[in-house]
Amino acid sequence: IPCTNEGAKINLANITRGLVTSPCYHCICKDGIITCVLEKCESLKSCPTAWDRNNTTCCMKCLHCIHLGIKRYNNQIWSSMQDACTQIACKAGVITSWRIQCVTNCLNGRLLAGFCCGLCLKPIKTQDRCMRCDLVLNRWYHCYRFTCPVLNCPLSQHTKNPKRCCPECKNHTVISDDSKMTVSNGSHCFFRGRLYQVYHTFRIDPCSRCLCQPGGIICKRFVCPIKECDMSLTFYKPNVCCPFCYRKENPCKRIDISGNEIITE
Repeated sequence: IPCTNEGAKINLANITRGLVTSPCYHCICKDGIITCVLEKCESLKSCPTAWDRNNTTCCMKCLHCIHLGIKRYNNQIWSSMQDACTQIACKAGVITSWRIQCVTNCLNGRLLAGFCCGLCLKPIKTQDRCMRCDLVLNRWYHCYRFTCPVLNCPLSQHTKNPKRCCPECKNHTVISDDSKMTVSNGSHCFFRGRLYQVYHTFRIDPCSRCLCQPGGIICKRFVCPIKECDMSLTFYKPNVCCPFCYRKENPCKRIDISGNEIITE
């Protein structure tokens, strides 16, 4: 179909006389011809919570985060400008911050401004999925242990890939227009099927404390130190964030009246 208003957006419903009203088509006048492009929806595979589509939108949209006035997107991780040891993540509208735990067994390491931990010449080999070594300055490795962003889905919906540190939600929760109005006006936060009043604080586990703010939910998580013992020798106590190591008692030696050494466990 020819057109004359070069670069202008074209209403598809008008040119099809109402036969096509889908918001998924975006049309413009290009080189004298109406050109339409079908909108491609983003994957919601790792998105716990999404806005529902309506008459004017084509796709469900994963919730984003607003942090210090900056828009952040789902799965985005960045470092605090005030503290290099603090990382911040956006997970479908929920902001999680934590202090990374540095790896101490780095030989010939170097401390540089702007990095939380000492820089290593080689990456550290480990079976710990929650430890990572980032290549920096094309030479050094910044190795540390991190934690996982808070997920906006019930624990029963959490699923864990053994090759990854962090779980994901099995399915995404869709927020309806009614909930969207309540959340977007800054009076409440939508979290795991519930609405929380603004400035309400709550705990979701022993390691995490969350706050409902006008811009959404922000959580602080504690990162457990790296354990010297094998993971098979760790155990947890109720309402305590980090695991403990089973301590193997040293054998006890004693001498009997005959002068013989007796070892008991």
